[in-house]
Amino acid sequence: MIRLPFGSSVLFVLVAAACGEPLKAPQLIEEPRVIGGKVEVDGAPERAWPAAGEGATVRWLVGYPEAKVPMTVGLLVCPGLPQSMGVSECAGAPFAIAVTDEPSTEEPWIHFELPGEDLLADIDRGLALGVLCSSGVPVLGESIIDSGCSEPAARPLRFSLDVGIARGGQGNRNPDLASAPVELDGNAWEPAEPTDMAGASCEGGETRPTVGAGSGEHLIALTPSPTDRESLEPGDPAEPTREALQITYLSTGGDLDHSYGAIEDDADMDRLEVTWEAPETVAEAGEIVRFYFVGRDLRGGVDWIERSVCVVPNH
Repeated sequence: MIRLPFGSSVLFVLVAAACGEPLKAPQLIEEPRVIGGKVEVDGAPERAWPAAGEGATVRWLVGYPEAKVPMTVGLLVCPGLPQSMGVSECAGAPFAIAVTDEPSTEEPWIHFELPGEDLLADIDRGLALGVLCSSGVPVLGESIIDSGCSEPAARPLRFSLDVGIARGGQGNRNPDLASAPVELDGNAWEPAEPTDMAGASCEGGETRPTVGAGSGEHLIALTPSPTDRESLEPGDPAEPTREALQITYLSTGGDLDHSYGAIEDDADMDRLEVTWEAPETVAEAGEIVRFYFVGRDLRGGVDWIERSVCVVPNH
């Protein structure tokens, strides 16, 4: 039986840490890192929970401090036992397995199909897990902790995600951050170009603003749509009537003053702000800093957007 790390509709990344290694700022990407997992139902990617008999794809977002690193990928999706204290477990054979032996910088993804309702009668959720290897190939074992890479020297990136199952008219949508206005210092901030590699030399442009090294603090504002927080049907009057939305902030350089913000179910404003302090120094040719904003409704709905800036020497 395959064992998975405990997860409650959120992403977990397991990376071995050396004894005595100082704590790292969670909002700073200093090494390759899996920072988001998202489920998209076939033909309706806005839906995060597939129903019995439906297919879906799980996609993963990987952040890099510099140029993307080619890696091999091992992924699977399986039925999950009801969550309890301790380690999550598969309740049976995986719905899908995908293992690559050729390193790639493409986003990890796996497609799966749920069986009919009769075979899901005792299953309330699915589980997706994966391993990325900078050398060798992934080896999926009976536990995510035991899963790793065929090359002993490789440092595997391990991650998992709960997958909800739609039943009885109850489902869940992914938030739509692509439609959320994003501002940098009060100006509209357009999506990052796929070619904007963190750490690369740069010049400013329409979609990539320019800031000076050592220029101090800059205000980032993100305003998700109120419709991203779905209405809920609580069983108790004290329970929330709308989803909360949590936004995780990450960057490859500089200093974000906090790592996440939350819009609670009873919030009357959806605008979130975070302050970013530009790096003090950069190379003469300038340096791209890439930003990731990951939204989670804490029920399995996920979306992300990316931005970049060009930091230039402040002569």
